[in-house]
Amino acid sequence: MPTIGVEEITPTETHEGTGNSDIDALFSGFKYSSDVGANTTTLTYSFATSDSIYSADDIRGYGASDTEPYNGLAGVSENVKSLFKLAIDDLTRFSNFVGQEVPDAGDSAGTIRLAWTSFKENEEDDTVAWAYLPGPHYVGGDIWLQSEA
Repeated sequence: MPTIGVEEITPTETHEGTGNSDIDALFSGFKYSSDVGANTTTLTYSFATSDSIYSADDIRGYGASDTEPYNGLAGVSENVKSLFKLAIDDLTRFSNFVGQEVPDAGDSAGTIRLAWTSFKENEEDDTVAWAYLPGPHYVGGDIWLQSEA
């Protein structure tokens, strides 16, 4: 699966849920589409750097300023990358998910992107990490670690 542009949306489809409210609480109503003709879902992932580009689209992206990519954007360490790759490998062992690392360069990146940010909703915000779920937007799959938690 090739890298995607920062203003491209990885195909998703609606997800009805399992009927178990404990599990369904984790779903956004969307899931990434399966590979054509296969029982797997291959998603690319990349590790953003301070030079990475994110969508500035006001509706589907991060807007022009004052959000995650514009507040202390930084790449993760090699140790964090190794731990993330181990988690991807573990997911592959018990699910139909296949992760494929791709470069995060220029206007292309993985569907799943991992980076540090100093962005906070407010001064009392003690969130240490968050992610955007699949859906019809460019931010889906972005994972943010709070650098000032």
